[in-house]
Amino acid sequence: MLRRNLVTGLLVTFGSMHSATLAAFADIETTRVETTTITREGQPIILPTTTTYVLVDPLTGTVKGNLETARETVDIQTVAPGTVVIDQNTGKIVATINPSGRIINVLTAPALDPLNSLIDTRRGEINRKITISLNDGSITAKQAETLRTELDKVGTREANDTQHQTPLTYAEAIFLASQLNNIGERLSFLTHGSPMEPLIGSRFIYVDGQVVMAMDDLDYRRMKLAQRIDDEYVAGRLLHPQVTDLKDQLNSVATFEADNKKNGELSAEQTHTVVARLDSIESNLNQEVASK
Repeated sequence: MLRRNLVTGLLVTFGSMHSATLAAFADIETTRVETTTITREGQPIILPTTTTYVLVDPLTGTVKGNLETARETVDIQTVAPGTVVIDQNTGKIVATINPSGRIINVLTAPALDPLNSLIDTRRGEINRKITISLNDGSITAKQAETLRTELDKVGTREANDTQHQTPLTYAEAIFLASQLNNIGERLSFLTHGSPMEPLIGSRFIYVDGQVVMAMDDLDYRRMKLAQRIDDEYVAGRLLHPQVTDLKDQLNSVATFEADNKKNGELSAEQTHTVVARLDSIESNLNQEVASK
């Protein structure tokens, strides 16, 4: 059995792709963890009853149904191994289903195929597309260097696992897949090419140091805007004060939604208000980027 201490405390946080390691994971765990043990099947988890959960296919983002918090297992005839458990209120990934049908802490469960093999394959595909795009002039040498730097970070994490014989956890695999989604999207944007098929469902988004699932269209748009703000900052097209201001505007929208949702829904008038505010933020972002 291979052991690795990841964190002690109430929350386990996702590490930023720009940090030295991917040892910390943001807000993906809601129970106290003293020592995380990565085994062949992972550690079972008891889900808090203070919220509700849905079962989601991570590769497609399709919701498979609700999960009763009192359950410790599911029927693998109807729920495939590798399905993830999402906190419906926050969109956070809290657990996965192992091959025996048990509900497992996503931080301890080893990643399963096809996700593992898809990560390896996609990294190679993106690297080849960068080379082709650089050779045909679709991207500059600087842009290629930036993309490859991000791509190398994904490869470094996988190489560390191989070297230390430490299995890639499901949480890490989802994180790396989301990063490859981002790199692929950025490359397609720069080259005006066809988008690459996402490795995991498009509603899984890496933003503000964590991978979460957008539970509705408004959440998805708000999170994509936050993700784009981060990307524009990394690309040097936004300054830190601009990022702070735009993120504050997005947080204000999120607070408005949370304060006004009744039974998980906004009224038609409230929805119109949120859409208008998101339109305004996107317009401000476009203006800031265009001025560079």
